[in-house]
Amino acid sequence: MKINQLSKLAAAVALAAASMSASATVIDFTSNEWSGANNENSFTSNGVTLSACLAGPPVSCSANIATSLKLSWSNANGIGMKGAKTDPDADEIGMYKPFAITYVDLLKVQFDQATDIYGFTLKKFFTGGGEPNGAEKFKVSTDNINYTEFIADGSSPFSAAYYAQGVTTLYFRGSNIGSEASLASINVPLPATLPLIGMGLLAFAGLSRRRQSV
Repeated sequence: MKINQLSKLAAAVALAAASMSASATVIDFTSNEWSGANNENSFTSNGVTLSACLAGPPVSCSANIATSLKLSWSNANGIGMKGAKTDPDADEIGMYKPFAITYVDLLKVQFDQATDIYGFTLKKFFTGGGEPNGAEKFKVSTDNINYTEFIADGSSPFSAAYYAQGVTTLYFRGSNIGSEASLASINVPLPATLPLIGMGLLAFAGLSRRRQSV
């Protein structure tokens, strides 16, 4: 094989590896990996940290008002929240008004490395309340300031596209009284860095050997 042909092969391999980043994989919160989150205020696994918070203002994840907030988990539905300050018997991310004060659950998702987000899936909708015709509203943000609102029809699961680049934190919250759901998954890119480096090194090694033989 000529050197220029090997160079082309190396470039093709690198391009193929880079193209893997366009494909998505799923952070599956229904897997047993996340079972340790149940009844914890915060839980970390594989570089992702979940925290049970109140939306505020201000956002409270560890202050007195939030100490009773806990994450909930199940194989069927993924991650929700429960706590005396919101709804002690619930296990979903919700928005409640038991008295004169409205409490809004806020699920905070932190990534130890910036990542791109492609979408998410919610489950376990509360069917006895919310908006007319079973529609429930939820908001998602990367900065807890600028939110994108999604209207679910009450069917479970509910999957939505949500594109954001270089994300270190995601916030999920209800948007209308009675809205309740759990976070089942988040779609992120497949990691392409290691395949790219590995195949690139193999191609480079082959090129070096070829040069030595000519």
